[in-house]
Amino acid sequence: MQLGNDMFHLLKSGSNKYGKRFYEIDASKRCAGSRLAPTHKLSLNMTSITSEDAVLEVGCGGGALLSEISLKGAVAVGLDISEMQIKYAKTRLQGALLIIGDSERLPLKDNLFTKCFAVEMLEHVQNPGQVMKEIRRVLKDSAELIIVVPNDKNWFIHRFVQGYFREAFYDYGHLHDFSSLEKLKPLLEGFNILTVRENNVLTMPIRGLISQLLQGFDEILKRRRNNSILAKDQQEDTHTRLLTYEEPFLFIAPKLTLHLIIKLKKK
Repeated sequence: MQLGNDMFHLLKSGSNKYGKRFYEIDASKRCAGSRLAPTHKLSLNMTSITSEDAVLEVGCGGGALLSEISLKGAVAVGLDISEMQIKYAKTRLQGALLIIGDSERLPLKDNLFTKCFAVEMLEHVQNPGQVMKEIRRVLKDSAELIIVVPNDKNWFIHRFVQGYFREAFYDYGHLHDFSSLEKLKPLLEGFNILTVRENNVLTMPIRGLISQLLQGFDEILKRRRNNSILAKDQQEDTHTRLLTYEEPFLFIAPKLTLHLIIKLKKK
């Protein structure tokens, strides 16, 4: 399936409470979206993509999810506000169209796409209702939309209890709380809800600290052996030992819902 270049309007620079500069700095620190995250995998499992599809990812980051979409033979289009993220995505995606732009003013014509992904991006935008209207506008009738939103409260508890204190207090630029489907429903006009899935994880106390101690121990052993690179089997052994140490304490590990994953269909 092919889309002509004439489908794209003139790009307009958008605005955000945090500003484009915030996301350029954030990209330099984290390069969010450069690795395939669990939510990407869960999202892909909720729909079927073929070479007949034209797929848009709004907030594509470094292109990890879009890369998987492209491998399925679909027309792949990604948009992100960060120039650095798009620049990185271009290094890994040859066949995709990548756009620096504002999700509240998608520089795309109407009724173009059969699938769309908005993974952990609605909480970042100034006006999520406007973003949803724009997404609906560029989707064909009966097109599918996959939305992923985080539960910030649970994420904070999860990171803090596991010992990832810096990540717990990091400013991710979230402007909205979508911790329940009820909070999202006002934005879903013009869509039918097909599936709602929760991303639940066990939260093990101070897992991060235990992991760092084990990795530090392996690093000391590595230096004593005068090896320049930690062997892959050592990395796997560290992970195995960490799981072994956790096993007796799983009864105190609460299960937290970190994301809602929602599959929608345009009416």
